[in-house]
Amino acid sequence: MGFTKSPAEYFIRFLFSRRESDVDTVEAVLDDHEIVYPTSRYLERVRSSLDPYPDPFVTIPSKKAKEAHLTTRQWLKRKGIHDLWYPNEAVQEAYRILGEPRVRAMAEDLLLSPLRVEEVATQINGHYKIHLTPEGVSTFGHYFWNKMLLTDNEWMDLLQERRPNAASQAIVRAAPDVANMVVPWVTGLSGPPPNITSGSVARRVRDVAFMKLLEIERKPAGEENSRTMSQYMKVICSAENEMRQSDVALKDVLAAFEKFRLNKDVQQVPSIEKVAKLNYSQSGAGTGAGNNSRLLEDT
Repeated sequence: MGFTKSPAEYFIRFLFSRRESDVDTVEAVLDDHEIVYPTSRYLERVRSSLDPYPDPFVTIPSKKAKEAHLTTRQWLKRKGIHDLWYPNEAVQEAYRILGEPRVRAMAEDLLLSPLRVEEVATQINGHYKIHLTPEGVSTFGHYFWNKMLLTDNEWMDLLQERRPNAASQAIVRAAPDVANMVVPWVTGLSGPPPNITSGSVARRVRDVAFMKLLEIERKPAGEENSRTMSQYMKVICSAENEMRQSDVALKDVLAAFEKFRLNKDVQQVPSIEKVAKLNYSQSGAGTGAGNNSRLLEDT
């Protein structure tokens, strides 16, 4: 396997912290909830990482063991499993997400993207007409789908094994500046972004190729690097050409519109006599300045 940790490691720590669970029992729980983990040996390492436990290990508050209980809760916080021992509303929400396959799959995809948890909750709520809170989504991520525990390459390997589709893998690679545009599209939460054009795509390709050139520039000179730089240069030139064509097409449209606007026939407004014809009574005559002066003279 290409990943060395489970994204649900904190949940696995919690299962072992109850101390009545051996590796076989934990494996059964994980399999039942379709939670991935590398190997049984990995689970052994997680169990060992909890040692040493506080002595005494007191999870239920009492007057007699107040200090021991406080020490135990501090240890649980350091191990990142406190809230599973003392579940709040966010933990209950995280369990509900875990138990709903469609919502869970969407939450897992979006949590791997650069979107903030507030945006993840908003996207899921809008799509499924439910009410998730940012706190619940964040708690689900911490205990069951922790992005920080694996590298990008490990995530790619895990997704290839668990959910081998291009959309999930594209989300991991999505750049933060286009996440709001791309992620809802590839997850099926929305249609294609309206502002994607051949010109905008070409501009993105050019910028990425240029950044790759800068990376290669720092490496020692060699035949392979020279070939790679030449290939990226071709990509940049091709992207620039596409951008120019897109700009020319836009300019042609604007020029045609401007020509239409300037050449449009300017027609004079017909007089009321032509419009009314025989029905025109001239009842309004005499209201102008010239007729007013004639009335004054007649008087």
